[in-house]
Amino acid sequence: MGIKTIALAAVAGAALFLAGTMAPFPSIGAQDGDGTPPAERQTKRDRFLARVAGKLGVDVAQLEQAVQDTRRELVDEALANGRITDEQAAKARERIENGEGAGLRRFKERRAHLRGALIEESATAIGTSPEELRSELKAGKSIADVAAEHGVSVDEVKAKIIEAAEEKLGQAVSNGRIDQAQAEEALERLRNRLHDALNRAREAPATP
Repeated sequence: MGIKTIALAAVAGAALFLAGTMAPFPSIGAQDGDGTPPAERQTKRDRFLARVAGKLGVDVAQLEQAVQDTRRELVDEALANGRITDEQAAKARERIENGEGAGLRRFKERRAHLRGALIEESATAIGTSPEELRSELKAGKSIADVAAEHGVSVDEVKAKIIEAAEEKLGQAVSNGRIDQAQAEEALERLRNRLHDALNRAREAPATP
């Protein structure tokens, strides 16, 4: 069994773990059976999936896709086994496509927020605007490419991003939203992934 197969199997296991903590194909929002507030349970699920992604060496988007694929398979199996009706299967697939269940919608929102913050802080360090930086990225460049064109080193961009993250995490600790250990863990994850994020280039759209 190859590494990729093992990784996907592990991701599927994560999806099954999450599915087992809820009804077969629910959305996040109902009170959990042990009385834990939904928001707290959601935070635990988010952190669990983030750890799984890190251990597998994949990003959250890849993990989301694997989880969605597995949930679709579970729907198909349940339909084939007569556990759900065609109507229930259709509704379950619709929820999956909308990013509901297993915390996927929250992951997408969080990823979009983090991406926006990364671009804003990078633009400040580079000396350009977020809009101009986004335009360069859409053209197929990486943030590191744009920084080099402006005579700014990647280390300078990293320092700016980490400084901003430290400030925001410090505020979160002060406000009681997270504890110091969680803040340090988040900052360590950022440091570990920042190099790849700054050097990752999007594929430029093909010209007609």
